Amino acid sequence: RQAFSLAINREDIVNIYGGLATAAYRIFSPALTEYHIDKTLPTYKFDPERAKELIEESGIAKEDINFSIMTAEFLPTFPSIAEILQSNLRDIGLNPSIDVRDPGAAINALAVDKDFDAFLIWSQPYPDPNAYTPWFEGGHSFNWSGLDNANANELIRTGKSSSDLSSRKENYSHPEEILADESSS
Repeated sequence: RQAFSLAINREDIVNIYGGLATAAYRIFSPALTEYHIDKTLPTYKFDPERAKELIEESGIAKEDINFSIMTAEFLPTFPSIAEILQSNLRDIGLNPSIDVRDPGAAINALAVDKDFDAFLIWSQPYPDPNAYTPWFEGGHSFNWSGLDNANANELIRTGKSSSDLSSRKENYSHPEEILADESSS
């Protein structure tokens, strides 16, 4: 996951939106600056050479890494974003295919059948990290990432149940720290 994240040139994606977007390098939206307490967390910025090294270090032959990037036209830009992802990943020696589906069929494959390799889905700049945690919380029906870290789960659940802002910041900053090495935003 880290290699894939390092391979993606997020600025190319920002350019699709005419510069009216901000590249995300962490689990929570960049708009949630008050929740980005630990400024030292890895951000996996564009580094295709390091991505190639990580794949090499994994011992898995590039030709054995076969996958499809599934998306739908949730927004008209999504197929173009999928093409950027495909191009970036080809630049590090991988050859993903793109599978653009009708939105209903894509959501069914994602949420019901759980039949996908990689999925490009929409996200809104919600003002609270709780909107993003289901994707990483073990046991949650929206956890399509498959991540399940007991420590992160407990912190997420504690953050959700608190109405105290400082407590929420503290609890939500740590799952991001724990998951930074397991996932790549």
